[in-house]
Amino acid sequence: AQWFIQHGTVEDVPYLIDSLSDDSFHIGAKYPLAGMAHTRYWANIALIVICKTSFDFQWDASKEKREYSISLWKQHWDKIRLKN
Repeated sequence: AQWFIQHGTVEDVPYLIDSLSDDSFHIGAKYPLAGMAHTRYWANIALIVICKTSFDFQWDASKEKREYSISLWKQHWDKIRLKN
C-alpha cells in the first residue's frame, strides 16, 4: 500500500478501500508509529493522497468504526466512478 502513496491513481481506489479491512501487519518492523506496521494504515494514507479527502478512518479504531469509515469511502468511490 505504501507504493500507492506516490504512484497510485484513481483506478486504484477500490483496491485500497478493500485494503482498509486487511488485518495483516509487518512483524518485527520498527516504525516510529505502531500503525505504520499495518496494511490498513498505509491504504488509508494512499486514499487520502489520491482522493485529497479523508473519512476519519483510524487503523486502530473498533471494527464498527472502521467499517463505518469504509462505507463512507465506498460511497465516495461510487461518486468518483460515476464521474469518470
